[in-house]
Amino acid sequence: MLQQHLLAVVVVFAVVALIVTVAAVLFQRVSSIPNDLLAVGAMAVLGLLGWLAFGAWFVDPKLGVCFTVLVLIGVTGMAIRDRRDIAKLCKNSPELCWQSGLICCVALVYVGHLHLFETELGIEPLAANRYLERLPIDNSISRIFADRVIDRTDSATLVGDWLSSDRAPLQTGLILWFHPIGQLFGFSHKVFAHATAFTFQLFWIPAVWAFCAHLRLRTGVIVALIATLGISATPLINSNYVWPKLAAAAALLGAYTVYFRNSPHPPGTNQVVLSVVLAALAWLSHGGVAFALVALVPLIALHRPPKAKSAATAVGIGFLLVLPWFAYQNLYDPPGNRLLKWHLAGVIDIDPRGFPATLIDSYEDSTLEEIVANKRANFRYPFIFASHGWASFPSNEAASNRVNSFYFLFSSLGPWNVAWLGLAWVAWRWFRQLPSNLRTEDDRRNWGNWFRAAFWTGSTFVAWALLMFGPATTSIHQGSLTLPLVLQTLLMALTLKIHRGVFAVLAGWQCVLFVLVWVP
Repeated sequence: MLQQHLLAVVVVFAVVALIVTVAAVLFQRVSSIPNDLLAVGAMAVLGLLGWLAFGAWFVDPKLGVCFTVLVLIGVTGMAIRDRRDIAKLCKNSPELCWQSGLICCVALVYVGHLHLFETELGIEPLAANRYLERLPIDNSISRIFADRVIDRTDSATLVGDWLSSDRAPLQTGLILWFHPIGQLFGFSHKVFAHATAFTFQLFWIPAVWAFCAHLRLRTGVIVALIATLGISATPLINSNYVWPKLAAAAALLGAYTVYFRNSPHPPGTNQVVLSVVLAALAWLSHGGVAFALVALVPLIALHRPPKAKSAATAVGIGFLLVLPWFAYQNLYDPPGNRLLKWHLAGVIDIDPRGFPATLIDSYEDSTLEEIVANKRANFRYPFIFASHGWASFPSNEAASNRVNSFYFLFSSLGPWNVAWLGLAWVAWRWFRQLPSNLRTEDDRRNWGNWFRAAFWTGSTFVAWALLMFGPATTSIHQGSLTLPLVLQTLLMALTLKIHRGVFAVLAGWQCVLFVLVWVP
């Protein structure tokens, strides 16, 4: 299976590279998007193709096949026509080349790591059992949803008592768009669907790159940071276990970076539109990003607003993107609110009540003391087992470390929790040198980027703990992966602020953890 899986990934990569390259050329032609954001913009294009493919296949499978063929013909023709611009792009955009190289290297490591031991499991159960035992079949749901659309079968009961409207559709759309290509090359449908979803998750790499560039880190530093981040728990597990949480986090992180790129100046029209499109695609990838989206509201409110026309245009486009899915949830396969009732109202069993009524009833049936206790437990829960997996790794069992890193936020950060010890020192040094730190506009902008990112991360944590009904329901898999992804990136970047030697030591520690905990 390794050979077929690797070949499937190569084919998907080739098609995605073609789309990304053409999209990057178009972005450079029609806007002034920086080179480090080109792949993030291309992710938006790829996501839009997947969303349109979902609609085409939903109307008629023949229309879906025609859409894939027409897009491939169009993209190939544009690549041939713009071959000189593509050559110039490769020469003048080292950031895009570095990102592509990192994606290829990380993909090889992940595929090899997934198939390290011989097994008779298929690709989907292998991904669900390689890192932790008996993870649920959430990594198969997008493919199962695509199968229902392809076969024109009723999707009212997608898996067990789950409806198709309970799961976001974007990754399903991408699987549908790539399906004719997989058939053309004779790949197993499940293997090719996994390769498609796997590639989609790997857009966390250009999203983190753009975020690090926003923090004014240099190219060599960003390469080292992403390479080290790639062997840590959150990207490692969630790239192969392809529920689309990591892709959703990548899209939202891209939206954040695009919107605040020119801070403190207001974003331009192209920035606002692209950020809203990415945020909408993040929502269509996985609804868990809602916690990080809510936390963005005060940042946007406090930031200098864009022009009214730009804001109205962006909001209109975002509304048009999400409206079809709301219609699907409420008209075609209602009610589509099970996860909302589960997480925000604490009601797991299916009942006929709507979400607002369920939420009101849940809080009315609880005393003030119970509500406060629930929220207090939500705030404490991410710190449980925080010492496992990073403080005494040789004596802990690998399985225990894996479980802790998957479910508990601060355990997932691994050795980078050490950076918390240096936070006070960095703050003291910053305030001690305050006049020189804020001497130029560039200095003020740079520190503003850091404080804004830290505020977003903290606000996401607070929103998550308060909105989850509880008690103790704030495990990573029930939130947005934006939080651990951004938090770990910030901690890694913070160690670079302290001293590169500190980063090197912790990166070495991360490598040892990878060998001892994740290779077995």
